[in-house]
Amino acid sequence: MRLGQYIKYLETKNPNTVVRIGLGNPHAWRGSYQELAFEPVENTTIGKMLNEAKSSVNSTYEGWKGGNYRMDLSTKINIDYKGVHSNGEKVMEMLLDLMTSI
Repeated sequence: MRLGQYIKYLETKNPNTVVRIGLGNPHAWRGSYQELAFEPVENTTIGKMLNEAKSSVNSTYEGWKGGNYRMDLSTKINIDYKGVHSNGEKVMEMLLDLMTSI
């Protein structure tokens, strides 16, 4: 998914909706520095997620091994903690948490 698509999607939702597991803390993804990553965060709102996504547009982030990378609406996004390249494991953990929460 691209950052612009993510923002458009969030804009269709109620910003006051609380989500048990959401996304926040944008940073350059260790897997590919020119891509953006968001960390899993607990008990956030759609509005906070949207604000963080919008704040990352045209922002510059430092790569893990140096260099500066500017993000825009066409930037690919990932889910991972800062400094981590989990190859999709964090996404699977989030899905399992959501599927098994009652």
